[in-house]
Amino acid sequence: MGQPAAEPVTHKLLTGSSRLVHARRFGAELDRAMKSRGVGARPVVAATGVTRTSIRGWRRGDNIPRTETAQRLADALAWPKLVAIAREARTAACERCGRSFVNEGGGPKRYCNEGCRLVDEQLRRPSAGVALHAAVRAAAEARLANAPERETLPAILDALGAYERSDARHRLRVDQQGRVLEDHRTAVAAMCAACEPEGRCRDGDCPLRSVSPLPLEAAPMA
Repeated sequence: MGQPAAEPVTHKLLTGSSRLVHARRFGAELDRAMKSRGVGARPVVAATGVTRTSIRGWRRGDNIPRTETAQRLADALAWPKLVAIAREARTAACERCGRSFVNEGGGPKRYCNEGCRLVDEQLRRPSAGVALHAAVRAAAEARLANAPERETLPAILDALGAYERSDARHRLRVDQQGRVLEDHRTAVAAMCAACEPEGRCRDGDCPLRSVSPLPLEAAPMA
């Protein structure tokens, strides 16, 4: 099996970084582990594939390694606490869904995945209708102030184009939802027809009763 890829050269965390406290804890723990095991940087480098520069920086508390690298260090030194500190330092909560995720990158991340980022971006962005309203109002106020049309019309046209694209996407979603609803209605009708071939539902407690196309058969008179 090949040697693991080397960890990039460790750069100092900026003052005020939320990871600084964890980096110092990790550095102290790595230093304690190496001294306790009686090993220097060379055998750790050989066992993990990291560089001497990285080890030196981590022991100083300049930064903290990725969890995968911390795992290699922990395995080489038989010191599992290194992984726990690294994982804690790199765990964040998604600003959109609140789910915890591990950020293995160098900078902070606000979202657990691209989907959450896009949803949050759409929710924070003004709707196409609001943007069009604002553009028309701004243009009208500019015209009242005797601004030339060549300065006011482009903003209206841009906002109108965005509104039309948004409306087209909305109509597409409505059409898609309509097709899904029709598929569900067809499936329910087929199930009810198979259950009650005579065309009348005899089970008022059926879970599909509220959406069944079949009339409910009247209970016999006592």
